[in-house]
Amino acid sequence: KVFARSYVETWHKQDPDFYYVVVLAMATGARISELTSLTREQFKTLPLPHIKILDAKTAAGVRTVPIPETLFKEILARSPEQGQVFKYQIRLGKGVLTQ
Repeated sequence: KVFARSYVETWHKQDPDFYYVVVLAMATGARISELTSLTREQFKTLPLPHIKILDAKTAAGVRTVPIPETLFKEILARSPEQGQVFKYQIRLGKGVLTQ
């Protein structure tokens, strides 16, 4: 059901941040916490559109992940010029808020 376009499109209208995090998770396989903590500076274009995962569960999880160009452009078009891309509070571990 998650992959059904009509189902996912309702999220796009009701809660764009949720929609883009879910679509990014499906497209990249990245953890939700890695995606919700993304900043504008982690979106890179060369050599191809990608995100730089910095807030990973382990040191081995720090990596570069390519994303579809259309999705890349849509996310940047609706995000602030700098800082956090999505509205979610950054949390460490099991729900501890960062200061």
